[in-house]
Amino acid sequence: MQSDRDVVIVDGVRTPFAKSGTKLKDIHPAELGRVAIKELLNRTELDVGEVDEVIIGNTGTPAKYPNVGRVIALEAGLDKKTSGYSVHRNCASGMEAVSQGFDKIALGRADLVFAGGVENMSQMPLIYGKEMTDLFIELMKAKTVQAKLKTFMNFRFPYLNPIIAIEQGLTDPFCGKNMG
Repeated sequence: MQSDRDVVIVDGVRTPFAKSGTKLKDIHPAELGRVAIKELLNRTELDVGEVDEVIIGNTGTPAKYPNVGRVIALEAGLDKKTSGYSVHRNCASGMEAVSQGFDKIALGRADLVFAGGVENMSQMPLIYGKEMTDLFIELMKAKTVQAKLKTFMNFRFPYLNPIIAIEQGLTDPFCGKNMG
């Protein structure tokens, strides 16, 4: 890709590190991103209307906000016309967001992009296996108390074993090697 446009990083902000399950455990990833963008706006005195796009890398997609990039843009007070989206590339999600922001500016599709990554390992979504999912579906279909009780009789405790999505996502399904 060749471009005559200069692409620069104006400033950067990061939130503090904390061990999983400790000080930041109750802070939603969208809130972490909102705080970072608000601080960037404060430091740089940029007009919110000048921001063309927010691109956020995120591996543990929050169930409540599947497009955490858009939520962060809105929660940070950016204009509703400002595009916001999320990217996922395991450990390189934040760098992928920055790379996409660079490309958009270099190609003239944007002038000002906020890009980065956000994660709260204390709030990684848990995914249950097929057996538990099937049980939930059968419970939804059951109309009577008797049908619901009959469905519960099929429950087995191992169904509650969560699938650690981040662990599976970091493991190559072909060779079995783990990135993390």
